[in-house]
Amino acid sequence: MSALVPSILIHQFVKCMRHCRDHYSQKSTTITIAMTTKKSSSTGTTPTKQQQQHNNSCLHKALTTILVLSVLLTSFLIYYAFYALYYVNGKGDECELKAHGNTLTHFKTNVNCSDWLNPPNLSDYFLSSEKNSGVHRLETDIQFLANDGFGPISAWFLPAQASQASESESLENVDVSSIPTVIVVHGFRVCKNHFTTLTPTVMLHRGGYNVLLIDLRNHGKSAKQMPTPFCTFGSKEHHDIMGAVTYLKQRFGENHKIGLYGVSMGGATSLIAGARDERISAIYLDSPVCQVYETLQGNVRNMLQGLPVIQQIVPTSVLNQFSILLMKGTCMFGRYVLRVSEQGGYGCHPFVYEPSRELTRIKNGKNKAFHFDHAEKDILVPVSNTHVCSQIIKSGEHKHVSVFIQDKVGEAPIQWHGMCRDHTVMAIHEISQRKYEKRLIGFFNTHLPLHE
Repeated sequence: MSALVPSILIHQFVKCMRHCRDHYSQKSTTITIAMTTKKSSSTGTTPTKQQQQHNNSCLHKALTTILVLSVLLTSFLIYYAFYALYYVNGKGDECELKAHGNTLTHFKTNVNCSDWLNPPNLSDYFLSSEKNSGVHRLETDIQFLANDGFGPISAWFLPAQASQASESESLENVDVSSIPTVIVVHGFRVCKNHFTTLTPTVMLHRGGYNVLLIDLRNHGKSAKQMPTPFCTFGSKEHHDIMGAVTYLKQRFGENHKIGLYGVSMGGATSLIAGARDERISAIYLDSPVCQVYETLQGNVRNMLQGLPVIQQIVPTSVLNQFSILLMKGTCMFGRYVLRVSEQGGYGCHPFVYEPSRELTRIKNGKNKAFHFDHAEKDILVPVSNTHVCSQIIKSGEHKHVSVFIQDKVGEAPIQWHGMCRDHTVMAIHEISQRKYEKRLIGFFNTHLPLHE
């Protein structure tokens, strides 16, 4: 229906312009005949006042149609932008599409955009089904409430690998409560069994850590905020992480050590939770969103530039201004049409909680550590996000922060489609030399040690 209305207006506009063209042709013929007659007779005539009024009416209709069509098109783009930026499929279909059939013993990329010419081999990170691998002790039915009472939040718990026990001791006898747990947080419109979370999960598991993978609200198996399952890029979702921390503390005791791993939107959520929750000690971030509003606006601009006609005829400066207009429109749409903006900041700047703002008031900052991984040419979440947030943390006292920027993802040129290029792929493109794994485990070994 939304596509039908613009089609009707375009049809009416074309019909009106054809009418004006036909009338203009008739008018020209009348003038030509009149001029010819005037040469042969002094009683020649000129176009009548009625003809001129008809011309003005036709022009007025054309301009009105253009105005209405422009307003309608802008409204449609605002509607589309809001749902493209914030809507999460409440039925979990997107999660199923992007992570269908993935388990810890076998998973694929299943990326939505015809990704690699030569997809990376992930088999080195498939857990075996042997008893000491820990897979047989994987808990897949964990549920708890978020810190704001929303829920249930769905989670998997993977206990530490058997190597943490002596050779003669079985995994069942290992006291996992004494081993730190890393909470792994997925990105936008995916879920806990997506390759971007399963890959680091296996790395952490082999490194000797317990891992808790969670589905953020409106994603995966967690509760949906129907009828409007929207994402707030951490503004609300960070309560889910804090609920996970509470769950772990209640299960393993208040002295249980906890870290975070967040990717993309999960990185934004982890930054907020890490800044607000003093119980979290170490936070590892892959391509995190730090400046939420600016990043979303950039994606709107990229979306417009991706339209062939727009790209050819509209200057970049105009696209920048129009993307700002659309972002303001999404705020109004969320606030006055869906009436959800006041509930969590959907589409409106500033959001209720935003990483760049929360990092200026980190709780227990002197005992926290942050690490950022980002690809230099990331299009979806520009590397400026990492630069901004890491500088904010560095400007404070007694806070550890390290940054790794990869200027080239992969050892060979990779052909990408659309805007998926270089976003959250560093872990799997460094598999052969395990560089990412070494950074990840090295960071947590230093700031969330297995033995103290």
